[in-house]
Amino acid sequence: MKASRSIRSEQLTLILIITLPFFVLLLFTTYQEVQEETRRAQDSAFSLAQLTAAYTAQVIRDSEELLAEIAQRPLIRAMDSTNCDPFIRDFYEVVPTFIGLGVVEASGQIICSATVPAGDPLPSVADREWFQMVKQTGAFIVGPVQTGRLTGLWVSVLAYPVKDESGRFVGALVLPIDLVRYQAGLTGVTLPPEAIITIIDSEGTVVARTLEPELWVGRNTRGSEVVDAALAQGQGYERAQGTDGVERIYGFTAIPEANWYVYAGIPTSFAFARVQTALLRNSLLLMAFALFVAGLNTYLRRRIERPINALARVARAVAQGQTGERTPVTGPQEVVEVATQFNNMLDVNARRTEQLQELAEAALSLNATLAPSEVLQLATEKACQIIGTQLGLGRLAETAEGDQAITVTWSSGEYAAWQAHTERLAAGDLARVVEEANRPVRLSLGELEAHPARVQLGQVGGSLPPLRGWLAAPLNAGSGRTIGFIALSARGEDEFTAEDEAILLQMAQISSVAVENALLFLSLNEQREQLRGLALRLAETEESERRRLARELHDGVGQMLTALNIDLQLLSRRFPAGSAEAAHLEEAQNLVQETIERTRNVLAELRPTVLEESGLGMALRWYGEQFTQRTGIPVLVQGDEVDRRLPTDKELALFRVAQEALTNVVKHAQATRVAITLTKDPPHLRLTIADDGVGFDMVTFSRSRQRPDAAPSWGIINMRERAEAVGGRLYVESQLGNGTKIIIQTPLN
Repeated sequence: MKASRSIRSEQLTLILIITLPFFVLLLFTTYQEVQEETRRAQDSAFSLAQLTAAYTAQVIRDSEELLAEIAQRPLIRAMDSTNCDPFIRDFYEVVPTFIGLGVVEASGQIICSATVPAGDPLPSVADREWFQMVKQTGAFIVGPVQTGRLTGLWVSVLAYPVKDESGRFVGALVLPIDLVRYQAGLTGVTLPPEAIITIIDSEGTVVARTLEPELWVGRNTRGSEVVDAALAQGQGYERAQGTDGVERIYGFTAIPEANWYVYAGIPTSFAFARVQTALLRNSLLLMAFALFVAGLNTYLRRRIERPINALARVARAVAQGQTGERTPVTGPQEVVEVATQFNNMLDVNARRTEQLQELAEAALSLNATLAPSEVLQLATEKACQIIGTQLGLGRLAETAEGDQAITVTWSSGEYAAWQAHTERLAAGDLARVVEEANRPVRLSLGELEAHPARVQLGQVGGSLPPLRGWLAAPLNAGSGRTIGFIALSARGEDEFTAEDEAILLQMAQISSVAVENALLFLSLNEQREQLRGLALRLAETEESERRRLARELHDGVGQMLTALNIDLQLLSRRFPAGSAEAAHLEEAQNLVQETIERTRNVLAELRPTVLEESGLGMALRWYGEQFTQRTGIPVLVQGDEVDRRLPTDKELALFRVAQEALTNVVKHAQATRVAITLTKDPPHLRLTIADDGVGFDMVTFSRSRQRPDAAPSWGIINMRERAEAVGGRLYVESQLGNGTKIIIQTPLN
């Protein structure tokens, strides 16, 4: 026979049985969340590493192509230290990522450099490993990490061989990468706090780093867990302590183009922050629940003895997962009440848990839908299912923009007959009550029967089942204006409760945001696509016509002028030097040559090859010089350099806007100088064309444009259409006597 146990021990046992499953569930849930967050952090870190590797590889490939083009320039191939190609110093100003372009002859002596003032002695690099490699292989080389002989900075030299016409190695082009500055271009994303991206070479030496690059670039980090793993595996994941002592989840991969490796790390403190918050919250809930159970059991221990065993048995069963079990309602009045409340608590908790989960799932489903009618239909259906009704009505009012009203119903069972009478439900006073009150409306069975609107609905041939209760909540726009509602009925014999009203109000709030987002998305998307489509077609047509005209000039007029020039040269040989005929022929040759030059200038404006080859910044400088030579108005091109090429259509659009703006300066501004400025303000690029001309009054100008007989301002229209066609915005600022400023802002990507 078992020894009897005290009520205290029984209550303690009950507390343990009730709280233990929740604790186990907490641990299991936390473990799953840790695993999920680890996988997410691994995927994020690996994606960052891949993006960085792809970007770095592209920079190397682009640099190789650029050096290959520069190596063909006559002044470069000449290897003349007394006649350096001016492009070398221009390149240093255009591309700030690199320290400067240099030329090294076959002996290893530097003969031209953008980083050393003219006249200063230049050192030899014959002993450098990268020079020996490019000389031996005759191929493009990515040099090791080292301090630059000219600058003393940490660099990796990109070297490309220069060969004469017979293919003999005569020297090399050198392009050192400033590794400390290079780190800013590793990725285009915002990293979490203390997250890091590092590039190392095959020896473990740091090539670039996002955090404190000046302290780490050039340092050998072999021995670090993540560095050794990256060098050994080439690609994968690792959870390890970084070289700075911070534990992170790393992803790493290789950069074959340079025999480098890149690893990206996300701090575990950041990756698991959400898990830690959830663990703290769940722990507090568990503690609160445990305190509640302890207090309840203390009360029961004092008031009853015999019914406690039955209650304990049921509690143990529930703790073991048998959620269908309920406490027998027997014993004294207090015990009966406790048992009843305990059973109700289990029922309500199960129902509320289910409702909250369904609400969360509904929010995800609604936000994933961009059609207003689908959002409304799904919201009505989910509301009926969560609250447990057989009939639901959803309505969106007609908008000021002319969008027609949308009405939907959801029904089941015998209430499916109401499906054909959607408009009858939506047009009654029951629907208008919630729209006018702009607050939830809840009517009991008795209140509904006495409501005048119920009489208006009536019966359609006696075939429709009666409405049982009425619960409605408004759909509100961001301004608080009512844009519709969701209403429920047919709850059966049960009344709608305050909890049901709260659930429906939450569903309505979620649905309001989803509906407004869907309406806004449809409107903006339609307008944007129409405007961009029109602008793109206009721009494409114009550029196509420019290219056609350029081909006609080049293949027709250009070739004929060249042939005429050759014929004049041949003809001039038949007359003695100094004769009148020779003088006339020389004058004709000069005229033909001038015509050829002007034709080339026209071709360059129609199809600017410098834009295709060197990018927007170089093209603007070239065009500014041409404009100054042609008009006598000085043009200063300044500002930030773009560290990577923009999309072709975006570069072309910005260049054409600058052309149009300068044309307007000649026509209207009476300016003495023009400034063109490129400014990077991530994630945007801003192009500004400002003159010091007479300007104009913006208010007067805007009013004049509104007159029916006003001639269209085609210059501004063309510039605005080109900017909007590539996702940008155009702004015009001007005052009488203070010049005019044209500003174009467009995304960098």
